[in-house]
Amino acid sequence: MDIEINQKSVELEEIGAIQIQDEICLSDSVDPQELAEIAQRLPDAQAYGRMAELFKLLGDSTRLRIVVALLERDLCVHDLVALLNSLKTGQTLSQSAISHQLRLMRSAQIVRAERQGQRVRYSLIDQHIRELVASSLAHARED
Repeated sequence: MDIEINQKSVELEEIGAIQIQDEICLSDSVDPQELAEIAQRLPDAQAYGRMAELFKLLGDSTRLRIVVALLERDLCVHDLVALLNSLKTGQTLSQSAISHQLRLMRSAQIVRAERQGQRVRYSLIDQHIRELVASSLAHARED
């Protein structure tokens, strides 16, 4: 009997079933006090909505390229057009296309614009955005 069970285990392990079984919680008991404490620390629905909107906006590859470029330094639209079109993405972006993306990100408080003489320079709005993008980039570069 043991031999059959062991053989079954080996077969199941070969198809990954054992691993899946290990990931399933076998106890359905909960600690209501612990869950209540966690629930108090979770954000409200409005915060989740803002987070989802932020991730949705950052989910576009053109906007991500703009934001990653702004990690390096503040840039004007002309700088961004030249920089992004120099990348080997197979996509040519017009000034109006980049301006449109910047407007969307300004309204979502991802970037800000500051007039400096005849130029308007764009920058990331705060350290939270910088850290979020930098961490995402580091994660994407992991092997």
